[in-house]
Amino acid sequence: MTYVDPAEKSMWCPARQQWRPLLSCLRCPRFPCPVIDAHRQRTLAESPFVTIDPAASGFIQRRVKMYILKYNDGRLVFPGEDFDPENLDWKMMEDVAEVLYVSKVFVPQIRLVAKPLEERARIRKSLSRAEAEAEEETPLEEPEAQAPEEPATPEAAAPETAGEALPPEEDKPRTRRRKSAA
Repeated sequence: MTYVDPAEKSMWCPARQQWRPLLSCLRCPRFPCPVIDAHRQRTLAESPFVTIDPAASGFIQRRVKMYILKYNDGRLVFPGEDFDPENLDWKMMEDVAEVLYVSKVFVPQIRLVAKPLEERARIRKSLSRAEAEAEEETPLEEPEAQAPEEPATPEAAAPETAGEALPPEEDKPRTRRRKSAA
């Protein structure tokens, strides 16, 4: 039996309007699109046919507007989205040492790429072999013995006729009757 990875199963691609394997999404410029949900991302990340591209992995920059309050005792507190530096609540600002303004955030970004075909074939072969060995090790369950059926009585098996016994079906000659032109 050949190993089939969940990342190789086909799914409908709305961008290309065709069925594509999930593995091909990694080459798409729209990746990750709305079709790739958390389950599909996890499937790709756990696939033995996918690796992390170290050259394209790193940090991406996102612009945000965020304030952080640093208190005298060293605590950092996020005041929330309703914080306005123009209209300060001076009771809240009593123990504040600094107000930090953050405009950029760097988010770790990894890029997944499909392994070359030769390597995927080698992995598939080794996983298929491992599955076959696992199937051989598990004993097959024997079907439960069914109770033999009681033979039917000749009266029950024979159709009710005017006292004549019909020949069994296997003894009947298999011929077709011609329709007579009457």
